[in-house]
This record gives sequence, structure tokens and C-alpha cells, in this order.
Amino acid sequence: MSKVTSGYKLLMILSLVDGHQIPEEEVYVREFLNGIVDDELAGTFIQTEKERLKSLDSATLEAEFEVSMNHFFSSTSPAERTIFLDRAMKLIKSDDNITREENKFIDKLFEAWDVY
Repeated sequence: MSKVTSGYKLLMILSLVDGHQIPEEEVYVREFLNGIVDDELAGTFIQTEKERLKSLDSATLEAEFEVSMNHFFSSTSPAERTIFLDRAMKLIKSDDNITREENKFIDKLFEAWDVY
């Protein structure tokens, strides 16, 4: 799994775990992909993968998050992870409410990547 794919999945899961996705959250996902993949491919990939992730039960979604988290860690530098975590925090704050589930998942990133 590439860092682009794993990063995308992490952001998309963070945007879905609270039970709804607002347009502002998708903006952060698209910004992550901006310049990495072309817009048409990004749109197709986003829609296909979003539907797949939405269909997963919570345990499978959490397992997918952990696999993506480990792949992203192994393919990025500490600086890239810091930038990513900033984007992830902005995403979960974009609806002005951090849910218990969002907090649980973002904490996993901070703990696994040893960021405090």
C-alpha cells in the first residue's frame, strides 16, 4: 500500500467514524490528494473507496485504519507525519464537534506514531 493510499484511507475513515461526512471534511481529503493524483482519478478513487469503507462494520473499519496507519508510518518521514496529523486534526474539527469515535481514532495515530 502506498503512502497516498494509506493516507487517503486514514483521512476518509476519520471523516466517516462519526456517522456522517460533511463537505468540509472531503475538502481535506482532496487537498491531501491534490498534486499527487490527477483530479479525475482522484474523484473516481474517492467515490469508490468511500463507498467501500462506508460498507464496513466498525471492527473491520478499525482494523483497516490500523493497517493504513502502520503503512503510512513506514513510508513517511517524521515531518510528513506531523503535516498529516495537522490535516487530520483540522478534518475532525471541521464540524466543530469531535466525537468519541473521532477522538479514539486520532488518539491511535498519536500513540502509534509516538507524538504527544
